[in-house]
Amino acid sequence: GLGIPAEPLFRSRSNFEDENTESFVLALQAKSGDGDVTHEAEITDGVGKNDSRGLMVSSMADAYETWSTQLFVKLGEPLTEGMKWRFTMDVKADAAAHITTGSHAAPRKWVAGGIINEFDVTDEWQTITAEGTIDADHNKGIQSIAFDLNNDKVNANTFYFDNINFEVFKLGTVA
Repeated sequence: GLGIPAEPLFRSRSNFEDENTESFVLALQAKSGDGDVTHEAEITDGVGKNDSRGLMVSSMADAYETWSTQLFVKLGEPLTEGMKWRFTMDVKADAAAHITTGSHAAPRKWVAGGIINEFDVTDEWQTITAEGTIDADHNKGIQSIAFDLNNDKVNANTFYFDNINFEVFKLGTVA
């Protein structure tokens, strides 16, 4: 690990057992020039890990872009160079899929490539984990992370998310 302290500076997280989705929004049928519209994420009973509550997001068929369907995790404040971060998320999909990521200011305001590496999902739950330090290339006011769900631009797919946790730690607090 990064030698990260126990208490984060801020975090965006949910196990979706309550109604709070303020840290999560979606892009649905998005394309260039549509005004960067986003939609509220809706919690669905029984679609989370162990049949708990979670997010269910269906990607579009014949998508305009790989980012036509996206899940955004909004962060409490902008990430700046030197900040340490840690991420975990449970995810699966109806069909095997590849998910890419991007770094945004506000959702749909792209600023840099993803700080979380791209990954593959299957129809079985898996936990995605990542951690790192914001470098000079990503010191651009990142305040949300995008998960691109239309890498297969032809076929629609349904993705399931649970236990999303993105933590950010103060500068100088790592041993």
